[in-house]
Amino acid sequence: LWNQCGIPEYWQDFWMLGYNQFTEVWHRKEKFLLPSLTIPIFEPVTCGIVNIKHRLLNAPLPDIGTYRQEKHGIPAAMFTADLEHPLAGATLIVEGEKKAMVTYLTADLPGLQVVGLPGKTSWRSLIDKFTDCDPVYICMDPDADEAARELAVALGEERVRLMRVGEKIDDAIIDGLLDGHDIKRMMKDAIKLRWWLS
Repeated sequence: LWNQCGIPEYWQDFWMLGYNQFTEVWHRKEKFLLPSLTIPIFEPVTCGIVNIKHRLLNAPLPDIGTYRQEKHGIPAAMFTADLEHPLAGATLIVEGEKKAMVTYLTADLPGLQVVGLPGKTSWRSLIDKFTDCDPVYICMDPDADEAARELAVALGEERVRLMRVGEKIDDAIIDGLLDGHDIKRMMKDAIKLRWWLS
């Protein structure tokens, strides 16, 4: 299943990705046992585990959602692809852990940290973690232009560059529409917020 997501076995081991056959999910007072892909979320450098996210498979209802956290009631945490380096320097922000993994592997840029936000608006509680990141590239999903704009303003427009892809970035990579060269070119051509708005 992880191979189909574009993540080779070596990297599955590196990020300690897994599978859980019976993830307990409560929805509208009904309990479901669903299979899920598991994604541990670590703090960069210290590699202390923050939480485990379950990406649900075969959800029986359309509104049940895709993700569940192992530990509830704690602040949302972001996924950093390069666990061995601090969150500093050149940083590319995408939506979601799987997108961060696939983008990191495809870009293959030494020194580039790729961060997966846990949701479109979750950055509000995480903004202080990006203090040492410069430049910051933002590549949100196609339906998240407003979230990208708000994030760019919050981070400080001068250090932020915005990138736009016609579909979710990991889907574009897996479908063969983007490769490492394309991502590097997109980063080079990424624009400041004022040009994005004009």
